[in-house]
Amino acid sequence: METKNHAQKGKSELTEEYVYQLYCERVKPRLDDVKRMFFEGYSFTDIAKELEVSNSLLWKMRRCSKTQYAELREAFQFYDMQIQNVETSLYRSAIGFYYEVDEVQKGTKEYYNKKGKKCRETVFKVMKVRRYCEPDVNAIKFFLVNHAAKKYSPEGSSDQAQQQAIIEGLKNVFVAVKRTADDGGNGDE
Repeated sequence: METKNHAQKGKSELTEEYVYQLYCERVKPRLDDVKRMFFEGYSFTDIAKELEVSNSLLWKMRRCSKTQYAELREAFQFYDMQIQNVETSLYRSAIGFYYEVDEVQKGTKEYYNKKGKKCRETVFKVMKVRRYCEPDVNAIKFFLVNHAAKKYSPEGSSDQAQQQAIIEGLKNVFVAVKRTADDGGNGDE
C-alpha cells in the first residue's frame, strides 16, 4: 500500500483511519526514539520532522483520548516533565534560593610524636556549606511577562507603563525574598 504524504492531503481527507495509519507506520515504531529525542533536547517541531509527520498531526495524535494513542501520550509525559522542570528552575531563579555545596576547608592538626615532639599536620575536611543565590532580574522579567502577560507584556501597553509594571513586580518579589531570608529561608528549601 502506498502512503501519500499527509501534508499534500486536504484537512477533510485526514480521516481517523488515515491518522491512525500514519501513527502505526511512522510514530509507533519509533516511540523509543521519541523519548530519546525529548531527552536530548529536540524541540517538538524537530521530532515531528524526524517522524515525517506535521506538527499539527502529531499534536492531534497526542491530544486524542483514544486508547490506541496511549503509548504516545506516555512518551509525552517525559516532555511535559521537562517543561515543568524548566518552569520550576525559572521560578527558583526569579525568587532566589538556598543550595548546599561541598567546600574543602584547610586546618591544622597538632599532635605529639613518639619522642614527645610537638608536630603539626595540615588536614583537609569536606564540609557542606549553605549558600544563597540572589534573585535574577532577567528571570523575574521573563517569568512576569510569560505568566502574567496581560499586566507585564509589551503588547497593548507603552514601554514606560510596562517598565513600571515590571519594576512593581520586582519590588514585590524582592519584598517576599527578603521576608523569606529574614525567616531563615525555610520557605524555599
